[in-house]
Amino acid sequence: MSGEFWVIYQFMGFKSETLNVLVRHGERVIRDVKLTEVALKMPAVETPGKRGVIHESKSPAPTVVIPKEIAEQAGKATIGEAATLETGVQLQRKCSACEASEISIQGLPGRYSLVLMEGMPLFRGCGGALYTRYDSR
Repeated sequence: MSGEFWVIYQFMGFKSETLNVLVRHGERVIRDVKLTEVALKMPAVETPGKRGVIHESKSPAPTVVIPKEIAEQAGKATIGEAATLETGVQLQRKCSACEASEISIQGLPGRYSLVLMEGMPLFRGCGGALYTRYDSR
């Protein structure tokens, strides 16, 4: 394939980058892109699997909500750090290259926990989604 292409790099919690790449016939093009973190507006962090402060009738599993204000007062800048305010919750780094992390609840691997932001799951892995920052506004 040859021609001019617009390549868009994007990931939740990062500013998207768009590159214009010209590829000539038979040419292999490699571009390094570094995405910049951006703050996402987020009212609270929810950690299912523990007894919680919201009505269990509204949740299929016991849930804990960590208000943004409490996380900020404790000096926690990311969702993963805020989750560690709960007893029995640890933040474990899984990838030294991209700083991806997962949350471990009472020693269980991260695959047994679910972190939601406004009801949507935050995926772990080499995207480092648990490092999404609180909105500072």
